Amino acid sequence: MIDATPRRLWLEQHYADGEDARHFTFRLDAPHAGDGAVRPGQFFMLCVPGVGEAPFTYVRPPDPDGSFSALVRRMGRVTDALFACAPGALLGYRGPFGHGWPHDLPAGSRVLAVAGGCGLAPLASMIEDACAPDAP
Repeated sequence: MIDATPRRLWLEQHYADGEDARHFTFRLDAPHAGDGAVRPGQFFMLCVPGVGEAPFTYVRPPDPDGSFSALVRRMGRVTDALFACAPGALLGYRGPFGHGWPHDLPAGSRVLAVAGGCGLAPLASMIEDACAPDAP
C-alpha cells in the first residue's frame, strides 16, 4: 500500500515544449528500491506545498538515483505554481498509482501507438520498451 504522506522530491530542471507545456526532471530525496518498477501507464501525484496536488504521468520512470521526468501542460493552480518553481524547489511525491498497461506481448508482435499532444507522454516509455533490442 502507498503511504498517503508525500515523499520529498526536488525539481532538477525543466525546459519548454511549446507555449504551455514543459518537460520537468525530478529527483526523489530518498529513493526506494522499488521506485524503478514503474510500468508504462502508471502515474504519480505531485504536491506543490501550499498550493495542492495533481496527477501526472511518467515520461521516464525513476532511475536508481530517483531521477525521472514528466511532461506537464499548464492547466490550473498546481501547474501554474509548478511553472513558477525554479530548479532546486522542494515538492512532494506519491506513487506510483494505477496498474499500467500490459506489455507482455508475444515475440514478433507489432505495436501501433496512437496519441496526440501531451497524450503521447504516457506512451513514451512503452514505445521505448517495445523498441528495445531485448523486447519480446
